[in-house]
Amino acid sequence: MVKLYFSLILILAISVANAGDGDGKNYAVIINGGANRASNHQRYFENVRTMYDAFRSNRIASDHIMVLYGSGKVEDTNSPSTQPIFPEMGQPGRYGGGGSYGSPPSAQVMPSETKMEPTRMGTIPSGDGTGVKSDKSDKPAAPSTITLDYLFSGEKRELDGGATSQNIKDKFRELRGKLKPGDNLTLYITDHGEQDPEGGSTVTLWGESMTVNQLGDLLREFPLTNQIRVVTNICYGGGLTELTSSNVCVFANQQGNKTSLSESIDLDLYGQNFPYALKKKLDTDKDSKATYWDAHLYATNLDNPQNIPTTSLEWFLTKNKNKILEGRSKKISPIQSVSGCSTHPDDAFKQIASLLEDFERMKGKMGISTDGIPGSRHQYLKGSLEKTIQNLKGKDSAAILDDLDLRIQDLKASIAESAKNWDRLSPQEQAAKRQQGQLDAQQIKIKLAEVEKDRRKYEILNLELDLLKYGDDNMIKEYSSIRRCLEYAY
Repeated sequence: MVKLYFSLILILAISVANAGDGDGKNYAVIINGGANRASNHQRYFENVRTMYDAFRSNRIASDHIMVLYGSGKVEDTNSPSTQPIFPEMGQPGRYGGGGSYGSPPSAQVMPSETKMEPTRMGTIPSGDGTGVKSDKSDKPAAPSTITLDYLFSGEKRELDGGATSQNIKDKFRELRGKLKPGDNLTLYITDHGEQDPEGGSTVTLWGESMTVNQLGDLLREFPLTNQIRVVTNICYGGGLTELTSSNVCVFANQQGNKTSLSESIDLDLYGQNFPYALKKKLDTDKDSKATYWDAHLYATNLDNPQNIPTTSLEWFLTKNKNKILEGRSKKISPIQSVSGCSTHPDDAFKQIASLLEDFERMKGKMGISTDGIPGSRHQYLKGSLEKTIQNLKGKDSAAILDDLDLRIQDLKASIAESAKNWDRLSPQEQAAKRQQGQLDAQQIKIKLAEVEKDRRKYEILNLELDLLKYGDDNMIKEYSSIRRCLEYAY
């Protein structure tokens, strides 16, 4: 009887997942909490504007989109001294490289030599990470752009209220009365985020906050016949992947234990590139269909490399890692430690030695093999996963690694030589060497941020392939359900 009950639940979950790409209607809720007027930054206004435009461009009816914004008044947006940098929804800027409005986007991450600078406002307030400056020049103040007319691209409509927990509860209750079986809901959250002392993440609202558990309780009130996609651009947003269930999947621009980096007072790369890809129906992985997964990949490629986007798929694979690898017979070869560096007497050079060891660990995990996947599961290698494998194999990762290898060989030799002669150097010469060592360490950190992002992609992809090799049938069904939710073709 228990087995029969479990089978029925599983069948329902799979049928719900399949319902996503059918003829169901699409609904959306956009939330910007803002916290208070001083912290309700202009980029949140821009994120809301671009996502609303993307939804409308994809023929989601205006009355199917609820916008809960700060205090309930756009005038309570902190827009200090510049106007929005997007007069119309063209290509969002890139970290360290702009892009002209309306031109075809070029997916690339931040060049390693790009200098990170504080914004004119200095450090962004707590819970929002440290800002870095866009290359777009500032323009004269234009406070008139912070209006409902501009937010809704000229449509005559109002906000659906402020971003309070009570309003969210009320609007979700209203939505539950509207959604029919097979209908889809997207929840877009652009905001501040914090870590919950009791575990997980919190979403900042206007004057209050909501934990991932509280949000989960609200989402669980929706029927399993409705698929829900949560897209976040907040600090610690990866904590919201805990919402993952048979009908809920999550996209987040940063891991659950890290703050999120923004480019300027009006630019969040992930927060604005995700809707750009939705609006333009970009097929990022070239599998002949435009999906939410494509939007996530596109926004990830253009994001600051210190933001490491994540999804429900990564959450599922990581959560089940030990179980996935239970049947794994191959042993991971031991990683060789870096020699000739750790003997340097100065802390500045010991820091470099530690970074070089990090690089060696990364390098040992950047390989892909589909050998050993049963023929009955080869179907999962098609489409998006197939393209992910091809793209990673064809990336510049090898070139990056080769370049770093050469730099690291030179550094090793330099550090070893410097260690031999250190005691014979004058204090001034030691100070100059120390300063150079600190500069070298900073350059390596930036390079390693790029490699780490790629290494993480390899790690998650290999976990996914190991699941196909060693996972049991029930795990495969859960995996398939999550994949279908993330790859919704809107």
